[in-house]
Amino acid sequence: MMQQSADASLAERYDLSNRPAAGGVMMSGGRKAVQQGVRVKLAGGMTLEQRAAMSPDEIREKDLLPGGSCPSRM
Repeated sequence: MMQQSADASLAERYDLSNRPAAGGVMMSGGRKAVQQGVRVKLAGGMTLEQRAAMSPDEIREKDLLPGGSCPSRM
């Protein structure tokens, strides 16, 4: 049950699809491919550029923190 909850929380916050980086770059002693691209899911369809232009207070006020990132929201 706890593992399912943790898996659901991760899937809500991150893109967990398998997209290995070009060039066959490996990690974990050559057992896993390094993944390509940004994996965090941004709220409201925002881009990283839009998010970077916001202040921390503005992000909080607009409730744009990813799910599970704030204990009071869990």
